[in-house]
Amino acid sequence: MEIKSKNQSNNNYQKQESNIKALCELERKIEKLMYIVSTVTVTPCVIILIVWVFLITVYVVGRKFFNFQWIFVEEFTGYMMVFIAY
Repeated sequence: MEIKSKNQSNNNYQKQESNIKALCELERKIEKLMYIVSTVTVTPCVIILIVWVFLITVYVVGRKFFNFQWIFVEEFTGYMMVFIAY
C-alpha cells in the first residue's frame, strides 16, 4: 500500500514538473510574440501621432483664421487625449 502511494506521489510530482515546463515554454512564446508585435508597431504609431498633431494644428489655425470646422478632428482629438492619459 505504501509503495503504491509513493509511486502515485512521484507520478503527481512528475506531472507538476511537466506542467511547469509547459507553462514556461508558453510564457517564452508569448513574450517573443509581444516583442515582435511591439517592435513592428512602433514606427506606424509614431507616424500616426506626428500626422495627427499636424492635423490638429491645421484644424486649430483654420478654425481661428478661416472659420472652417472638421467634426471628425474634434472627435478623434478626444479619443487621442484618452489614449495619452492612459
